[in-house]
Amino acid sequence: MSDGLTADERALRDTLNADQWSRDSCAHTEWRGADAALYCTVTTVDQYGVSGTGKASVIMYGTKSDRDAVFQSYAARLQPGDCEARTNAYGTWRENNTGDSAGDVVCFLSNTGQYVFLCSYYDRPALVQISGPDHTSLAAWWHTMEPVFSS
Repeated sequence: MSDGLTADERALRDTLNADQWSRDSCAHTEWRGADAALYCTVTTVDQYGVSGTGKASVIMYGTKSDRDAVFQSYAARLQPGDCEARTNAYGTWRENNTGDSAGDVVCFLSNTGQYVFLCSYYDRPALVQISGPDHTSLAAWWHTMEPVFSS
């Protein structure tokens, strides 16, 4: 079976929440210093039963310090703030079900005109990135992407 993925990318794919992440859609993508990086289709359902589909990148690093170096390269240019309310900010994100802080997030308008959310995880050396043309819609979709990892 040649899916074009490395062993590390297959292992990462197999940790994703299969209820939302279409594992068959996952393709290799490049991220500086990453052990594995995938670009996948994600389909979620919001609290009103409305389905939303988009693409997301999931990136795994060898260590949290490797991951933090990449994350900080984005956060260093931004101001503290609430990514729900504004863009070009960094802060923390919370799990929907518990309200507990689960990682850090940066949000910014890219040079291609896309809004970007880049999230880290406190419990693993991972990043997840989503992007789209509308900040409000992107923030709403981001809230329905939980959990990203099933294992």
